[in-house]
Order: sequence, then C-alpha cells, then structure tokens
Amino acid sequence: MAETIKGKFRNSGQTCVCPNRVYVERPVAEAYAEKLAAEVAKIPVGNAFDDGVKVGPLIEEKALDKVEKHVAAVKADGGRVLTGGERHALGGRFFQPTVTLGGDDRLFREEETFGPMIPVFAFDAEDEVLDKANASEFGLASYLFTRDLDRAMRIGRRIEAGMCGVNTGLISTPVAPFGGVKQSGYGREGSIHGIDEYVDVKAVTLALR
Repeated sequence: MAETIKGKFRNSGQTCVCPNRVYVERPVAEAYAEKLAAEVAKIPVGNAFDDGVKVGPLIEEKALDKVEKHVAAVKADGGRVLTGGERHALGGRFFQPTVTLGGDDRLFREEETFGPMIPVFAFDAEDEVLDKANASEFGLASYLFTRDLDRAMRIGRRIEAGMCGVNTGLISTPVAPFGGVKQSGYGREGSIHGIDEYVDVKAVTLALR
C-alpha cells in the first residue's frame, strides 16, 4: 500500500510512470481500498516548497478538468469515491488526493489521468487481470505486488509494458533500461541498452583468399 502511494502521488500524480489503475483480488479489494483511502486522506496538500507537503498543484486547468471527468466516470458507472473526489479547498489548481472503488475501468485503459487519483478495481482470476492490464495502447510502466515469486515472474513476462516493478512503486534507476512498448514509444534510456541509441552498428564482411 505504501509503495502504491509513493508510485502514484509523486509530483501529484503527474509523471509518466505513475500507475493509472489498480487491480486487487476481489476477496480483499474493498478492505484494501478502504485502508488505502484512509492513508491517502492523510496526505498533506499545499505549496510544494512548504515542509511536509506531499501533493502540490496540477500543471494547468485542463488537468483539473480531466481528473474531475475521471471521478465522474467512476460514479456514473456505479463506483464509489472513498476519499477526495473534488477540487481542494485551497483553490487554484489543487485537487484532493482521491481513491475510488469499482465502476468501469475502460476509460482508464484509454486515458491517463495524470493527477492525484487512484481508481481501484476488483478482479477474480490472473488471466482476467492480465487481459485488463494489457487492454491499452500504452505500455510504459507496470507494477505487481505479490509474495509468490512464480507469479511475479509469470506476470512479469506476460504484461505488455517496457518496465515492471515487483513489490515497489519506484522503478527508475540509471542502471536499468527505461522505456516502453506499444504507443509508449520505442528504444531505451539508461544502462548499456541506452548507449545503443547513440551508436551505429557496422558490419564488416571478410573473405579469406
């Protein structure tokens, strides 16, 4: 849970690797979402230069409109807002850190919220959640939390993303290749693979006579 919060709310949810949707096994989904909401409700919002503040403003007015649109979509599909869900009392471009549960995940497969909102959806089977996770044109970062190493390796291979964090919400490091698949681009930054983008490959064919 703490790693999910770290991954989602850094820079107020405005990074390219912030998780856009969270899937939790159905038997524990509601309990997880409620505990997550309780922690998210404690996140200090304000001027990012003030001590202790963890969530600052969004970049522009359209960003606020988009988060509002996504919250409204969850509610329209029968989901619930567990915490947040509205513009912050601070005014300006501040939005309350938000957790929702249920509704339709279709919009979140098609659009990135890019704001301080975590929509939680329940799933029943591994193949089902992989289909949902992969049903997107985007594939930069993914995250998996499990105590089962076999499952971690199995899903890590099958998920369609350039990067997969296992039991961590912070995956960026200079020693690992950074990049995505599908509409999230091609090529890699960082590590020895990042050097490949700056070199040319030459073939020299030698015939011995």
